Amino acid sequence: MPIDKEKHKKIMVFVLGDIVSASGKPPVSNLFIQTLQDEGFQVDKFDADIHSDLFRKRPIADIRKQYDLVIYFANIKTASNQTTVRINWLPPMGLDTPWFVHEIPTIFVSVANPYHLQDVPMIKTYINAYTANEYNPKLIVEKLVGKSEFKGKNPIDPFCSYWDTKL
Repeated sequence: MPIDKEKHKKIMVFVLGDIVSASGKPPVSNLFIQTLQDEGFQVDKFDADIHSDLFRKRPIADIRKQYDLVIYFANIKTASNQTTVRINWLPPMGLDTPWFVHEIPTIFVSVANPYHLQDVPMIKTYINAYTANEYNPKLIVEKLVGKSEFKGKNPIDPFCSYWDTKL
């Protein structure tokens, strides 16, 4: 951190959740991706129909040739009748899981649920934005590129009381 448009020019964004709401507003992941593009990054959004062969059947060297950075953008909200939300990875065998975190720089951004680190303790850069609104995606990118710094205190335990999420 910060990410650099020369060093991390090509980014793959995996979007988890982020269902279009009844309000008709576009998903906040669209704003996040657009803001990255406005900063000069080349961004692809993971599409299982297009990218599954690359992420399941090709060597890691092929992925590294195509992408300099991977960002997971999670907008998986809890609800009154579903107070615990875990990440459900795509079939087959978790097609969109972050199995490559030691070979490709990987960042996880959560905008709706601060407890996803329990599902991805292997990712070393984890960002909680707490709220899925039209402001946070732009602010997150500002912080990722170093235009502003991360500050503040966690109102919850982002490590979920698990020892391995602190490694």
